[in-house]
Amino acid sequence: MIYFHGAPGAPEECAIFDTCGKEHGLTFICFDRFSIDSSITGEAYYQHLAKEISKKSAGKKVDIIGFSIGAFIALQTCRYMANEVMSLHLVSAAAPLEAGDFLDAMSGKQVFQLAKTFPALFVLLSYWQKLLALFFPNALFRLLFASAADGDKTLVTNREFQSNISQVLRSCFTNRTPGYVRDIKAYVRPWKSTLADVSVNTHIWHGAKDNWSPPLMADYLKSAIPSHTTIKIYNGLSHYSCLYRAAPEICKLLTLRSSGTLAFSQPLSSTLGIIKGNQMSYIKLDLITPNRLSIVGVKLTDDSTAKIECHYDEVTNHQDWIIPKNMIQVDDCFIFIDSSGNECKLNPNDVFFASTTL
Repeated sequence: MIYFHGAPGAPEECAIFDTCGKEHGLTFICFDRFSIDSSITGEAYYQHLAKEISKKSAGKKVDIIGFSIGAFIALQTCRYMANEVMSLHLVSAAAPLEAGDFLDAMSGKQVFQLAKTFPALFVLLSYWQKLLALFFPNALFRLLFASAADGDKTLVTNREFQSNISQVLRSCFTNRTPGYVRDIKAYVRPWKSTLADVSVNTHIWHGAKDNWSPPLMADYLKSAIPSHTTIKIYNGLSHYSCLYRAAPEICKLLTLRSSGTLAFSQPLSSTLGIIKGNQMSYIKLDLITPNRLSIVGVKLTDDSTAKIECHYDEVTNHQDWIIPKNMIQVDDCFIFIDSSGNECKLNPNDVFFASTTL
């Protein structure tokens, strides 16, 4: 699992995934991309990152997670390794500035405007931030989180979060300022046309109250990425609070998929609805696995199990799975299907897990 930290950011930011990853037997790697020679820019930079990931993975497919502006770098890198990426997860992702009227709703508006219009002044600002990180880290923390919204307001009062982010800021600006500058300069340039080259299954995780990357950015990315893309919006969460909520859910999904367990991500109540009688046909849901599946039929069998007929989107053969009714679950809610055709109960924004193996 490859993690792309934000900007500002540093490899220490990956600690949240390390923690939940250990619980699920997952290993996360975060490359120190700000330490890469700052003369490597543009497409050469993304190609360099792709090659480094390929070397580390040694022929195995990887899952990539990008946070904030790290999501932008992850998207660009994936263009050079489409056949090597299992899934791409964009958390609190920043979309192209030229794709909409986003700037006015962004906490970093002044920084991005400066980087775009007066890049030399932006460099000076970055080195001033370096001085703050070195000598007044608490002041830099307060400056960056002065406009914290909703879920982030709670986070910034947490001493562990304060300590972790302060360490991230010190690592980012103390010795890696040129790398940070490179990412920001690349981000503010036009890049929406590159999204057409993204061909990996993509999952978007975003806070409804994000004032660093406004929610409209998530909507835009969902519409602009041509590959299969899902989106989950967290009510009441902002930028970092979304990251902290999404991390364990992403780990859970990756674990289920790696173990061969069916895992769906959709607002299912609007798709599955209520099962009445003994059969429902033409249910179509997307499966988060290397090969997408569709459910094309569900019916009850004599032993009160649900027989779900599935087929691969990419091949023509059909296969059946017999799934015990008490093993179909949505987080803490269960789907109950009995011989009388009782209704299906689930929460519309939860992730659906059918606990069976492929």
